[in-house]
Amino acid sequence: MYILVHGEDTYRAKKKVEGLLKGTAPDFFDFFDRPDFSFSLLKDILSSGSLFDKQKTIVLRNVFSNSKFREEFLKEAKDLKDTNDLIIFFETRKMPVKEGVIAFLKKFGKVFELKALKPPEINAWIKKQATEMGCSINDQALTTLIKVVGNDLWRMSTEIQKLATYGFGDKEIKKQDVELLVKTDVDAQIFKTIEAIASRDKKTALQLLYNHLEKGDSPFYLLTMITYQFRNLIIVKGLEDISVLKGKMHPFVISKSRQLSQKFTKEQLEKIYSKIFKMDFAIKRGTIKPEMALELLVADI
Repeated sequence: MYILVHGEDTYRAKKKVEGLLKGTAPDFFDFFDRPDFSFSLLKDILSSGSLFDKQKTIVLRNVFSNSKFREEFLKEAKDLKDTNDLIIFFETRKMPVKEGVIAFLKKFGKVFELKALKPPEINAWIKKQATEMGCSINDQALTTLIKVVGNDLWRMSTEIQKLATYGFGDKEIKKQDVELLVKTDVDAQIFKTIEAIASRDKKTALQLLYNHLEKGDSPFYLLTMITYQFRNLIIVKGLEDISVLKGKMHPFVISKSRQLSQKFTKEQLEKIYSKIFKMDFAIKRGTIKPEMALELLVADI
C-alpha cells in the first residue's frame, strides 16, 4: 500500500508519519534523503523475503525530489500497487500536483497533505496539545504564547510541553506562567549546545546535555528543541533574502541561526537533520532509550 504524507506543516506531517508507524510490521526500513535511492532498490526490498513472514514497512523521505526516482516511479509503480507491504513517502514540502505523483497516489493509495494552520486552527491545536499533556490553558495565556512563539509548531510544542511539565498546581496554564517561562532567549542554552556541536566540541556538548537532564529537562523536550534548531539552520542556510522570515520566526532565532549556519555546509545540515529524524523514530519505536539517543546523536555529528 502506498501512502504519501506532505505539506507545509512539517511538524504535523512528521507526527502523521509517526502515527502511521504505530503497530507496523517488524520488518522496518527507512531511507532518509538518499540521493542514490532508486526505484529498482525499492523493488528489490519488496521482493526480498521477510524475516518474520509478515508485512514490510518502508519509509522514504524526500525521494520525489530525486527526478530519476520520480520518473521511474510514475512508469513502474502501477505494477506494485497491490503489494501488501506498507510504503510511506514522507515529503517535507508541499508536492506540486503537476508532477503527476499526487494523482497517481490518490488513485492507488492515500495522500495526506498537512497545510499550515490558520489562526483559529492554531488556537484549537494549542488547547488540544495542552489537554493531551494533562492541563488546560486560558485565553490570556494562549494569546501571550502565540505573540511570543508565532505559528511555529515545532517551538510551540516544546513550550507547551515545558509549561505542562513544570506544572502549576491547578493544572491551568495562565498568562503569568507563560511570561515567566517562555522567553525570547529561551533557546540560549540549546544554542550553546549546538555551537559546541558545530565546533565539534563533543565534550562540551555532552556536558550541556547532562546539565539539562540533571535539571529535570525531558530528553524528548531536548531532542525536539535540537530538531527545531537544526530545522531553522537549514531554512536560514537556503535563503538569500532573510527578510522573508519576518513574522514567521523571532528575530533572536533568525540572528542566532544565521550565525550558526555559517559553520555548516548545506549538505552537512541535511545529513545531521536526517540523523535526528532517524533517532527520533528509533525512540518512538522503543528501540533505544531517549538519553542514550541524545548521547549517540552528539557523538555521531
